[in-house]
Amino acid sequence: MKKLIKKIINLIPASITSPFIAYIRNKKSEALVRQWEANGKTGAAPHIVKQRIITKVAQEYRCKVLVESGTYLGDMIEAQKNCFDMIYSIELSQELWGKACHRFSNRKNITIIQGDSGKEINKILPSIGDKALFWLDGHYSGGNTAKSDKECPILEELDAIFRNNSANHVILIDDARLFNGTHDYPEISIFLSDIALRMNNYTIHIDSDIIFLLPEQSSSAIPA
Repeated sequence: MKKLIKKIINLIPASITSPFIAYIRNKKSEALVRQWEANGKTGAAPHIVKQRIITKVAQEYRCKVLVESGTYLGDMIEAQKNCFDMIYSIELSQELWGKACHRFSNRKNITIIQGDSGKEINKILPSIGDKALFWLDGHYSGGNTAKSDKECPILEELDAIFRNNSANHVILIDDARLFNGTHDYPEISIFLSDIALRMNNYTIHIDSDIIFLLPEQSSSAIPA
């Protein structure tokens, strides 16, 4: 029955089905947000929450460039494709990289890079002239995601950014709850203390399962 329904939907012009599909997805997303909020905003935040936070932070800090580690299916790129002048997304898995390249092949402002984010960030940073927003989510999470010599390359990613941070880039790190000292994640209190020593011109806080590293020139309360 599901296959039959898909076949029927595929016969309908996209101009008719797309708004309906978008409406259904939005309703599902809002239901997930309400459930997450009712549970005290514990655990992983719904993807729509992360999308809104990235958009808001980028607007506030006037970030023209987005650098993402962990492309996965490309859903964050899809959500942000019209919000930035340039998007770089780094994916270790060749399979996922190939799919993302195909998905965004018609977008000149999107570059999908295959490789280890800890190394690739270091390569692309010198070419980024403007202040960038870094969305760091490049960890191994099972399934068809890829793993290099580490499950979580966050320390290597940050080292690369720190070495080329004359623009005071904005950094958002996903999955704060996983920073417990296992699976190559640093322990959160030690991690934040080390970051504070290295980035004394930044404010640091955690909200919505995201670690915010924000240049001090803004006094905004994020997220709303």
